[in-house]
Amino acid sequence: IYMFLYGASRETSEQTSVIYIIFLSILIIQASYIFKSTFESRIEIAKTSLPNLLARFFSSSTRIIVAISGLGIYWLASAEVLFAFVLFICYAYLFRNYTIRKPNMEYIKSYIFFALPLIFMGTFSIIATNIDRILIAEYASIEDVGYFSAYRRIAKAMNNVSSILIGILIPLISEAYSNKDFKRLLSI
Repeated sequence: IYMFLYGASRETSEQTSVIYIIFLSILIIQASYIFKSTFESRIEIAKTSLPNLLARFFSSSTRIIVAISGLGIYWLASAEVLFAFVLFICYAYLFRNYTIRKPNMEYIKSYIFFALPLIFMGTFSIIATNIDRILIAEYASIEDVGYFSAYRRIAKAMNNVSSILIGILIPLISEAYSNKDFKRLLSI
């Protein structure tokens, strides 16, 4: 981003290569979201969640092996490409029995009318999500960005666990309360 904004690069060639590797993984992930969106629209929860879980498992295992082995930043970034590739393959495999039809012009126009504002919103959302790392890179070092990102992922994982627990507990609490089963409510 610095290179595009200011016409110069603060990153080394190694860091620039890693940025391109991460960019490749983002492209593959975005392509896999085509399948994911289809599953979400049909409320097929398992098909939406299972590939992400499987891909995260492979990616995390690879990252741990790379970090312990000390293979370097290229291989660590490549673990993200592995995640993206496994995610894409899983979604594509689950999508294999769906039929794809040629859209007519009416659908294309309605999708363009609907999608254009979403493209801008998505772009601003991505900027808002990543501005913290960009600012850290601007005022500190790229290593500090790495530390921040690692801690951020840990915090995000902890947030995901609490969100899952809340998703399970709220219906149980609601059911116990609506049935006036206060003994069960206290046990939850």
